[in-house]
Amino acid sequence: MIGNRVFFVLLKRVSLRIKIICAIFLLFILLLPITLKCFNKNKPIMCDSSFIIYKDDIYIKLFIKYYIFSDDGFVNLTGSMFKSDKFIRNISLKVIFDYTRKGNSFYLHSTNVDSSLLNDPDSIPIKNYLPLFYLVNNTNWSIEILKQEANHFIFLSDSTPSFLCFNRN
Repeated sequence: MIGNRVFFVLLKRVSLRIKIICAIFLLFILLLPITLKCFNKNKPIMCDSSFIIYKDDIYIKLFIKYYIFSDDGFVNLTGSMFKSDKFIRNISLKVIFDYTRKGNSFYLHSTNVDSSLLNDPDSIPIKNYLPLFYLVNNTNWSIEILKQEANHFIFLSDSTPSFLCFNRN
């Protein structure tokens, strides 16, 4: 009881300025985890992956690099196309996009597609092997991005894993 009385007497003697500073400090400590969680949610995703797409007797070796910022981003694809193990052509694509995000779901919208394939009528139609998002301006595409570790992301399309993307920074 004597300890409680001493505490309240000391509390009455503390100035209002110190009480306000202590209250602000306590509020800062309580809100810090929420602030950090929101900060990490908007952290850019920069990662790359290599993979091969097979269909019939054609396969495409691709290297893909995603840069996803707070509300837009871009993706680079480079690689080669082969038919019956014979080289057909090189592939080079750059897609600039904006997006909206809900949890792990990203709703991408291509705003500018720069492609070496769009002006080559003699090539095998690449649209049979890649989503139109990579080939046509103003195309929507939904993906999920699941963070696995600090530097690993799984990209899913229609709930099917597409590729594992590594942040090499």
